[in-house]
Amino acid sequence: MLCVINIYLIQCMHLYISLIPLLITLLHIFFYIPLSSFIFTLLRSIRYSNLAYFLITQYACISLFKQNKNK
Repeated sequence: MLCVINIYLIQCMHLYISLIPLLITLLHIFFYIPLSSFIFTLLRSIRYSNLAYFLITQYACISLFKQNKNK
């Protein structure tokens, strides 16, 4: 049961993180920021979102491993 909850939280967090590039895109369109700055910011946000997703996944795996080890 706890494993299912952890996986669900990871999926929700990944969905939230993957929306960051979309939000930045909308901000750039709304404020008419130049395209080169837009591409740079978008690539940077995608890189950070992938890193955050990796760290969240690793944390969940470690916590699951510790819970199973204690049983």
